[in-house]
Amino acid sequence: YILGSVNPEILAIAKKTSTKVMPLITNGSFNQFLLHDFLKNGHAQRRAILAMINLCRINDYVGMQFDFENLNIHDKNNFSYFVENA
Repeated sequence: YILGSVNPEILAIAKKTSTKVMPLITNGSFNQFLLHDFLKNGHAQRRAILAMINLCRINDYVGMQFDFENLNIHDKNNFSYFVENA
């Protein structure tokens, strides 16, 4: 699931000034084990991607930025797959 939000005042200003908004998605506390579990779970990835698409549509975001840290080297292919499909 995805937690957090963009300040509504910021969104209003962005809309008024035609400024594009692209929120930052992180892996929370940068927990390597939770990130590993997420990256090996295709169902969880699809749910996250659908949630991000929905947030983009609802809030007129132009996309999402990713800041996933503490990635295990063995998860690099799964991470690349997730980013390619997001």
